[in-house]
Amino acid sequence: PVVQRLLDTGAVVLGKTNLPNPAADYQSSNPFYGTTRNPWDLSRTPGGSSGGAAAAVSSGMSALDLCSDTGGSIRLPAHFCGCCGHRPTQGILPATGLAPGGNHHLVE
Repeated sequence: PVVQRLLDTGAVVLGKTNLPNPAADYQSSNPFYGTTRNPWDLSRTPGGSSGGAAAAVSSGMSALDLCSDTGGSIRLPAHFCGCCGHRPTQGILPATGLAPGGNHHLVE
């Protein structure tokens, strides 16, 4: 629903970024797509669970990314990668399609 709302307003979706399975970890590695590295130091993690998003924004691959944050999943990777992660107040954005407690937010 959120991606469709973005598309309806003319947004261009470039792709999807990596996250850990099952989207709840302090790193961004999974058995399907491998390990995401911090773009500023490849020996370090970009954090998780939105580490793929933070790495993409921080390295200039995208201007912003859509993420969820229930326990720092936007804020920690943004800090690790040197970009800004914003978590709006709960209830401002719809949480449709997320695990209980989740909200959609932007990393920019």
